[in-house]
Amino acid sequence: LLAGLPPIAVADTAATAAADAESRVSYGELRDVRDEFAARLDSRGAGGAGEGVAGGGGDGAYRVAHYFSAGTFNRFERDAGGRVNGRTFMEFVVRHVALTQSRINLGCHDADADGWLREEELEAFVGRSVTTMGALQSLTDGFIDQYCRIATRRFMFHHDPQRRGRARISALLAGDALADFNELHAAREDDPTLAKNWFSLVSAQRVYKSFLDLDLDMNSTLSRDELKRYTFDMRIADQCSNQGLTDVFVDRLYEEHSLKGPESLRAANATAARVNTTAADPFIARSLERQRKQVAREMDFHAFLDFVLAWSNKNHPASLAYFFRILDINKTGVLTNMEIWVFLKAVHKTWIADPENYDLNILDVRDEIFDMVKPAVVGHITLDDLQRCGCAHTVFEILCDHTGFWRYDNRESLPHDGDEEEEEEGDAEVELVDDDGTSMPSDF
Repeated sequence: LLAGLPPIAVADTAATAAADAESRVSYGELRDVRDEFAARLDSRGAGGAGEGVAGGGGDGAYRVAHYFSAGTFNRFERDAGGRVNGRTFMEFVVRHVALTQSRINLGCHDADADGWLREEELEAFVGRSVTTMGALQSLTDGFIDQYCRIATRRFMFHHDPQRRGRARISALLAGDALADFNELHAAREDDPTLAKNWFSLVSAQRVYKSFLDLDLDMNSTLSRDELKRYTFDMRIADQCSNQGLTDVFVDRLYEEHSLKGPESLRAANATAARVNTTAADPFIARSLERQRKQVAREMDFHAFLDFVLAWSNKNHPASLAYFFRILDINKTGVLTNMEIWVFLKAVHKTWIADPENYDLNILDVRDEIFDMVKPAVVGHITLDDLQRCGCAHTVFEILCDHTGFWRYDNRESLPHDGDEEEEEEGDAEVELVDDDGTSMPSDF
């Protein structure tokens, strides 16, 4: 096999094989590591307890026994000599320890000890954790509250599908969100791989800046017209003149998902109270009532975070349920020709408004959607069908986004995903710069 490979490939393969062989350890060697760990834990315990204090150490072996047991060792793939990959084994130990610590920390915020955390309890957990994370050393006091809200919403969006305002601790521990959050403990701030981690400081600042950029009237909420601009891409502005989310999709989005967060609800209640207390002055009462209705029709930062989470990972089960609720106009649990036609008609209307576009047969697009999904029942797309097909993200972009539909129609002439990722990495340094070249303050 090696003889048929190029010289560089042979060298790389030999180096990889040598590194893998060097990292292999036997059970006896792991027991030596276990004893060393136990001795160090005992010495630290004795030093912390002080001289002459009984029970200062001695429990190190008990604390590490589970990780280095024969049963744990046998869970890993072994070579002909009965050895396992030492790096893989230690990664397992480190993750298991981090998971145990997370369980303890989450339990400390479970005030009623029912195994669930309310959103405010999760936000307190995030606020307590960020002080110990190496990748968040630059987090300023002026941005910490917004960061905690941004981080907490991912936990709630993925683990509170019924929108009851609480998440089960066991589900949090088993989910990917907590694993991504724990990556920040040992990571460096300049680690480029963190750019795609929702919990990284760069990601949180990018999300918050996008909200500020969309909020043209600076009233801390987004109107329908403001949110439509979310998918506008300046890089293709000269090729695609009509961009943004479709009117029908945004209207349905606001009907289903523009629910307010805790702060907005408190503000709305306060405004309602002010309306009641100023009833004696009709002019002031009418003004406050108009203000209350305007805010009620708009999307706050809390709901915006849910939308960003869903749009950035459209194939996640929580995102699929989020979008399916929007598309399922009649609440029948299936998408038929009628629902598909309602959303495609908005795309088609904008498409033909541009004289440079070719004559689009919307029925062909509809057939392409059903061919991609391949529903179990012909002509009826269910949530299970979208979960199974693996192309739900494409379906949502075709139905809901003018920019996404243009990208789909020009997919063969656009750069591949790898090229786009390289371009995004090159632009990562300027994510927080305004269009006029003014840098955003670090504590905005």
